[in-house]
Amino acid sequence: MRRTSIQYLLALLFLFPLGETAMAQGNFNPDNPPEPRVLNRIQVVSSPEDVGYVSGAGQYETGTVISIRTSLKSTDYTFLHWLKDGVVYSQSMNFNYTVEDGNKVFTAVYEFNPANPAEPTLQAKRHIYLNSNLEDACSFNRASGEKADVGASVYLRAYANQGFVFQGWYQGDVKLSGSNPFYYTLPDNDVTLTAHFEFDPDSPGDPQGSQSDVDNPDFLLGDVNHDGKVSIGDVAVLVQILKRGEFDEAGDMDGNNVITTADVNALTDLILER
Repeated sequence: MRRTSIQYLLALLFLFPLGETAMAQGNFNPDNPPEPRVLNRIQVVSSPEDVGYVSGAGQYETGTVISIRTSLKSTDYTFLHWLKDGVVYSQSMNFNYTVEDGNKVFTAVYEFNPANPAEPTLQAKRHIYLNSNLEDACSFNRASGEKADVGASVYLRAYANQGFVFQGWYQGDVKLSGSNPFYYTLPDNDVTLTAHFEFDPDSPGDPQGSQSDVDNPDFLLGDVNHDGKVSIGDVAVLVQILKRGEFDEAGDMDGNNVITTADVNALTDLILER
């Protein structure tokens, strides 16, 4: 009987802490554990691989707002769009995305598009054929058949030989100009221009100049465009003559029979002093 009582007391001692712990943890419910934390995996890649920098990959809870971005590594590629799980999602390189349930893969799609420099535009050139209506009447400041740029203002001059008097420049039967020299705007085709002369043995020739200079021996120095006055427009024409390596008496400010930058400067000073 005594042994039984002792065993009963020991059993109560062991049961008491267990009962107290269970009471202290009254909210313990082994049949209803807390919901586990669910994370969605977001992958961010580029296609072709390693063409673009990408960011935004990671594991996020549903509803989290994340930023997905891409930028170029190579200028040989152009960004097209983003795919989400293989479906076009955005045309913007950078955008915000609210995480949905489930894992997602975002792909920045690039297209190979090497930056080719524009092909240089080749300036069209056409032939200018020069002749005179009378044999041995003159020589020209440029070779017959020499090419020039389409649309260019081409400087033409006929140098009268002894006994010939200049009458004008013609294209076929059409008189283009009575001035010598003159500037001809080249169309988009080959042309033939004819310097017309008449023979007058009583009129002195001038192999070094034009008949217009013979008729006007006191030509206006600096009047390079031959409009009867000296102005800033003559400077522009003289610069073009200098670039082409040509010669014009009216622009030969220092009288050394060659056009140089010194002549351009002298003409500019002359105009500024007025």
